[in-house]
Amino acid sequence: LTPADDVPFHEPGWCSLGRLASEGTVLSERARGLEAWLRATLWPDDVALLNALCKAKRVGKPDYQCYAGLGLGRRVCLPRLVGIGFEKCGSTAMFGFLAMHAELVPSRRKEVGYFLRYNRGPVARNNTREGSPSTYRDYHAQWDASLPPSKVRFEFSHYARYNAGVNGARVAEEAPYSGAHAAWALLPESTLVLVMVREPISRALSHHAFFRGRTTKILFPLPENQSFGGWFCAETAARVRMPGVVTHGGLLDGGHYAHLLRLWVRDGRLTLSARMLIILQEELRNSPLAVLRRITGALGLQRDTEPAAWRALASRGQGKEGGDVKEVGQSALAVLVREHPAIA
Repeated sequence: LTPADDVPFHEPGWCSLGRLASEGTVLSERARGLEAWLRATLWPDDVALLNALCKAKRVGKPDYQCYAGLGLGRRVCLPRLVGIGFEKCGSTAMFGFLAMHAELVPSRRKEVGYFLRYNRGPVARNNTREGSPSTYRDYHAQWDASLPPSKVRFEFSHYARYNAGVNGARVAEEAPYSGAHAAWALLPESTLVLVMVREPISRALSHHAFFRGRTTKILFPLPENQSFGGWFCAETAARVRMPGVVTHGGLLDGGHYAHLLRLWVRDGRLTLSARMLIILQEELRNSPLAVLRRITGALGLQRDTEPAAWRALASRGQGKEGGDVKEVGQSALAVLVREHPAIA
């Protein structure tokens, strides 16, 4: 299934699997396994809704990703932009900037988390956070169905970090499929995937500040006065004891972007990787308007629809809040070495 083939490119992967099977195509073992896994992680009503969506008529242009027809109950519009991470890399700021745009419609809550295994389907009964959707229909309800199909629906969740496993603590090896596969099956391949990253040591410092003094379920609790250097050594020791584990509160692992993103690209056409845009947090901070225009350009939006607040960002440059990625990284590394000289 290639982008040149317009129909599968603008339909959820579930529909592509069903269409190929109905045409007599023999699906690979991997694809058949994915279909079985999805049926086990979805409510029966979700499967019925998916099948109805596959037969529904598109509303407007194909890239609007809106559908209407019997069995849907109401018009369904899927998000055309999904942010998948990472933590402390500017996703909250990005979400706020995009929500200013009249043609962009944010989800009702910032972190929907629907494609995380423990938030979806029957297993979500005891795990889903209050307000998070556990059904496919509830996921659609994150956006007002009465809005014009041309509006770009979007959501941001930390899908790249917490991809697999019941509790989100491990990635990849303990589960054959992940949130990346669920997103491919339940969203069209034309969906734009946005990845926010940051110079890794700066990201770790910011995460340390976030966790400091908090009570949270992490692999090795952070004492109230634990220094960044002390945490660094504790996490490094834990990695030696338990190789391959990516921890919920791990400061280092959160910056292993290539390792975590592999789930979104390693399965080729069974993951939602046809359109992926990677943004540096430092770019957003130093040149916000240029970054926002990269995103709206990828979505096909014209500049004359930009909010005035965006154009005011054009004056922001390399001032006190600026500095390039290298300078930011050197500053963060200096803090780390000062706290714990042995790391040098």
